[in-house]
Parts: sequence; structure tokens; C-alpha cells
Amino acid sequence: MATDLRIRRRRVRTWLCGVAAIGAVAAASASAQGSLTAELAIAPATIRSGGPAQIEVALGNTADDATIGGIAFDVVFPPVMHRWGTPSLNPCGGVVTETATGFRFRNGSLGASASCVVTFPITVEQDDDGDVALTLGAVSSIDGGTVEGLTASVRVIGGIPPTITSPPPPARGYLGLVYRHVVTVTGSAPVAVEASGLPPGLAYDDATRTLSGKPTQAGEFLMTLRAVNHVAFGTAQRVVVVVINPPLQFTSVAPLSPPLPVLVPAAVVVEAAGGLAPYAFELAGGSLPPGLVLGRSGKIGGVPTAPGTFRFTLRVRDRLFQSATQDYELVVGDGTGSGGVLALDLAPNPAVIGQSVVMTATVASLSGTPTGVVDLWVAARGTRCPDPFESGDAPVTSIARTLPLASGGVAHFVFTDLGAGTFRVCARHRGGADAPVAMAGPLELYVIKGVVLDADKAMDGAVPVPGPGPLMLVFVACAVAFAGALRLRRRSARRADQQLPGAAQRR
Repeated sequence: MATDLRIRRRRVRTWLCGVAAIGAVAAASASAQGSLTAELAIAPATIRSGGPAQIEVALGNTADDATIGGIAFDVVFPPVMHRWGTPSLNPCGGVVTETATGFRFRNGSLGASASCVVTFPITVEQDDDGDVALTLGAVSSIDGGTVEGLTASVRVIGGIPPTITSPPPPARGYLGLVYRHVVTVTGSAPVAVEASGLPPGLAYDDATRTLSGKPTQAGEFLMTLRAVNHVAFGTAQRVVVVVINPPLQFTSVAPLSPPLPVLVPAAVVVEAAGGLAPYAFELAGGSLPPGLVLGRSGKIGGVPTAPGTFRFTLRVRDRLFQSATQDYELVVGDGTGSGGVLALDLAPNPAVIGQSVVMTATVASLSGTPTGVVDLWVAARGTRCPDPFESGDAPVTSIARTLPLASGGVAHFVFTDLGAGTFRVCARHRGGADAPVAMAGPLELYVIKGVVLDADKAMDGAVPVPGPGPLMLVFVACAVAFAGALRLRRRSARRADQQLPGAAQRR
């Protein structure tokens, strides 16, 4: 009995010791907690605008008997700050993720008395000198507490380095054909772009930031573009441009022109591309419509004199002695419809300043009665009639009128305000949408100084008619000159007479 009691007492003491041990362990575990520390810095403390730097978040655990988990924070960049380079993605046992406005750190951990640093590469770009501040809201953890109110700043020496933002220039160029590329840049002004290694025939204009020209040499060329400003030299943009010589070919397709009206001035231009300009065109076979000729520049012009379909072959040669041929045809109509042949008469010619000049356009119908309108242009020195009458850089004359055809197919244009000079007169008849266009001119008109002797202008109801002819105008001009010379001679005689002694007494 006594033995059983001793056994039971021993078991109770063992149980109580176990409970006490468990309680002690639990108490110890409850009191073991990490202590999180955090500091924010930007290194180096001073950078040039656009230069590299990095954000440093130093984490620590001051507890020597506990670990910390679940460390997290978010960094929001100021507007002038952005990522530069590649960040370390798994520091301090956690994960760094870039965001649209900065970066975030999640699931970091620290052992007892451990420390580590989360870094993120950045740069700052601004025109002016100044400090740029960064604020980190809070660094939190699961069992190590939270650290708040972290700030840091970096001193920035102002000025944004230059950067070429446009894509690289085209890698393919063609001999003799236009090559063009526009460069765009960013950075603190002024920004200049340097271009080197350009294929012969190309040039860079920094005023318009345009690379253009026509390559004159085939081959491969390493072309370099670099933006420069007072801050730094930008990264070079390099491209290998391959200039090739495309085959010479005609670019004008058939038909070259709608049917041409007979007896009406015509102009058709044939064009080519490839090879190396200038080009020379020639007739290689067949025949052009009678009255039309081909110029070396590729312009077919003249007045077709016979209707029909005319087939021919053209050849073009370039500067490199390449050649190409192409078959064409031109159709000349037989003149049916409401159109016709336009004749232009100028009277008087020459005319005197202030005299009425009558320009008469007469349409001779090839079939039926002519209808429609006549357009007329009078071009003075420094101006021209419109295409296809005349071509060139001079502006088209502003002296232009349009009149409907009267009965008999006639339109009278009367001008009374033409100054002295030589004029060129052009006329065009438009008979309708389906009628061929008839043209006449340019004809030269001469307006000179003189006296108008026109008895007809005093007649009531008179139609303007030609004034004095060329002989009468010459006579009038000579008479005016003679009268002036006679007056001058009389004045000279009077002055000489007054200077003789006793002239007053003789009178």
C-alpha cells in the first residue's frame, strides 16, 4: 500500500514538472519578437542631371533571439526621377517589382541580428540645379514592427542630356533616288545633332533636323548620328546604309494621254526612275502622230495634224549608260463633236497706250455649230500663260477673262488699260465636257507710246475696230519727235539771241 502511494506521488511530481516546463517555454516564445529598423538614402548624394544613382533602403533586425518576416514597402518617384539600369529583383529574401510610378518590395525577411539593403537604380533629369526629395511612406513587417517617415534627397546639377528619340534612318537607299529621314531629339536646349559617315550625295541640315539627298555612289556606309548639348554627348545611333542601283525603268504607264484632239496643241510627259539621272529619251521604233516631236527630257509636244492611232517604242538612257524601252500609243481624234479649231487675232498690233485693243477669238467648228466659252490670258513681262501654253517658275498672269461664244463662233475681248510693253496672249476654247479643248497662242502683242488718232471712236454705236496701222503709228511718233525737236531749237535760238550785244535795240 505504501509502495503504491509513493509511486502515485512520484507521477504527480513528474506531471507538475512537465507542465511547468511547457509554461516556461511558452512564456519564452511569447516574449521573443524581432525589432525592425530602416533607413532611406540616395547614393551618390550629388549627380549630374541624367547621371546614374541608386535608392538604398537599409533594413535591420536588432533582436538577437527572433526573426522578422513579411517586410514590405512602396516607393513613389517624383516626376523628374525614373529607373536607370536593371534592379536586383530578390534582395533581403523578398521580391522587387517595378511599377508605373516607382517600385515596391514584398515578403522580405531578416534573421536575428541580421541586416541587408534593398537597392534600385535611378536617375534624375531636370534643367535647373536643385535638390530632389524622396519620401518613403512606411516599412512594415509581420512580427518586427513598422518604421515610418523615411526621407532622402539628391543634389542635381541641372541639364538634361540629349537623346535621339526618332527611329534609326532607313537601312536601304537607292542610287539617284530621294533619301529622306527626320531626326527628333530631347534634352536641354540647345541640342545639336552630328552626322557622320553619310553616303555621297546625302547631307544633314541641323536647322530642320533632316537628312536628305540622292545617293550618288553604291555601297555600304556606316552612318552615325549623335545628339550633343552642354550637358553631355548622347548615345550614338548607328546604322549601316546599303545603297543599291535599282534597274532603270519607265514609270509612265499606258495610256500616256486621253485621245488628243486634232489641230490642237498637245503636251505629254514621259517619266522614268531608277538608274542615275539625268535621263535622255529617244524614239526607238514606230512613229509619233504627225506634228508631235519627242524632246530629250521626255516631253512630247506639238500640234497633231492627222487623226488615228499611232504606236511607237521609246528608249531611255541614264548617266550610267543603262537603257530601258517601253511601248506606247497615242490616239488623235477626228475632231467630231462640239469643238473646233481656235484662231486668235490681235488688233491693232502694235497698239498705242490708251488705245482699245480688240482680241478676237474665232472657233471654226469641225462638225456642227461651235458652242461653249473662250478663256483668254494676257501675260506681261515677269508672268506667263498657264500650262500647257507656257511652263516655268514665273507666276501665271492675273490678267484673265472668259466670254461665251457669240453667234458665228466669235468672242471679242477689248482691253483699254494695257501699259507699254510686250505681252503674250493665249486663248482656250471649251466646248463642253465631251468636246476636245482647242488652244491658240501665245501670240505677241506690242504696246508703245504715241498719240491715238481714231476717228471711229466718236461714232455712235460703233463696234471697236482696228485703229491706225503700223505706218500711221510710225508717222505719228515721228511727228511728235519732230515737233519736240523744233521747240528745243527755238528755245536755243532765243537764248543765243539774248546773249548778243544790242539785242534789245535790234528788237
